[in-house]
Amino acid sequence: MNNPKSALLLRRIVTELEPYAILPVDAPSCVAQERCPPGTWNHTQYAVAVQGWCKFLERYAELLERRSDPLLTGERDVLGSSLFRGMGSLNDFYLDERVFGKRAKATNERLRILMSDLYSVFNS
Repeated sequence: MNNPKSALLLRRIVTELEPYAILPVDAPSCVAQERCPPGTWNHTQYAVAVQGWCKFLERYAELLERRSDPLLTGERDVLGSSLFRGMGSLNDFYLDERVFGKRAKATNERLRILMSDLYSVFNS
C-alpha cells in the first residue's frame, strides 16, 4: 500500500464529504427534515455520520503521512474493514438525492471513483 497516495485519496474523500457535515440551523432546513420520506436519513443524521467519517479519514490520513513503513496488520484491518467490507463501510455510504437533490448524485459519482482508486491502492 502506498502511504502518500492513500493519504491523498482519504483527504480527497473528506473534501467531497465536508459540505454535508454542516448541521442545518435555518428554519427551512429544519422543516424540510420533517418531510423526509420514512426510513430516509435527514440532514442532521447525515451531518453526524459525515462528521464521524471525516474525523476517521483525517486520522488515518495523518497516520499514513507520518509513516514511511506500511501499516501494522491490525491498523490495516481496521481501515480496510471500515472502508470496504460489509454493511456500514464507507463503500456502502451514499447521499440520498431525495434529501440533497442533484448535487448528491454528482458527489456520489465522485466518491465512487475515489473509493475505487483507494481500493486499488489499498490492495497493491
